[in-house]
Amino acid sequence: VYPNPGAGRFRFSVDSAVSGPAGAEIYDLRGRHVRQLRATGIGDLVWDGRNEGGRPSAAGTYFAVVRAGGRSWTTRFILTR
Repeated sequence: VYPNPGAGRFRFSVDSAVSGPAGAEIYDLRGRHVRQLRATGIGDLVWDGRNEGGRPSAAGTYFAVVRAGGRSWTTRFILTR
């Protein structure tokens, strides 16, 4: 994830060796679902710091569960405002 910490736009890079569509789920520190990201191809996923309703998310620690090619991994990052 880049940048970390960041002020509202994060890029999650998916290894080009992984085939198939990629996606990610963003969760806050309490485990509440914030946003779902989908990509039709392999590459980067981008989160703009907003929730599903389009509102800016609060500053704090977030987790992304990234899925691609039948694999998944979790990364932690910090949103600053």
